[in-house]
Amino acid sequence: MHAARSRMLLSSLAISFVVGLGVWPASAVASAAGPYSDAADLRTPAGAAVSALVGPDPAIALSVLPADFEAEMGYRPVLVDGAPTDPAGDCSSPVPLPGRFEAPCKVHDFGYDLLRLAARNGTPLGGWARVALDRMLGDRMHRTCSNPACDWAADLAHAGVAFNTWRQRGSAPVAKESTPAIIASSFARGGEEIMSLAGLR
Repeated sequence: MHAARSRMLLSSLAISFVVGLGVWPASAVASAAGPYSDAADLRTPAGAAVSALVGPDPAIALSVLPADFEAEMGYRPVLVDGAPTDPAGDCSSPVPLPGRFEAPCKVHDFGYDLLRLAARNGTPLGGWARVALDRMLGDRMHRTCSNPACDWAADLAHAGVAFNTWRQRGSAPVAKESTPAIIASSFARGGEEIMSLAGLR
């Protein structure tokens, strides 16, 4: 319990540091310029699946699922409310989230596994994919809400995943990181942004 609280506090401090400098929003906007940074991504199985997953008919992602997905990732996505999900997925958050967010989190987890598979196969997707999946999560969480408190929780959860995407430079998600690694990478990334904004890079 003490370790979990420490991780939550340190993560919050890191987010506050970057947001306070004003570099996180600028980076997020820059990395999300245009829906697809590289059309070649869409010609890969994982890229086609991510594009379908964040589109108007996410079930299509199952028809273009990479052939080795089940063997490599250890499960076959399950269709829930019209969207493929990781049946064992969850909302991995340092703070409690509403139970209604469980289904959107499972869709998001499946999307992240597509990113991991693409990287594992030597064809990593551009940052557009992770940004699009994070936005999809935020949108899906908000759709479950019926009160301001829920909407606030959805915004907080989306901010958390967007921060991690920024911190990890939009690359394939790292499943488990130590608290020192999270803090170190947050400050390193913030320093890079400061130097870039100051024209030192």
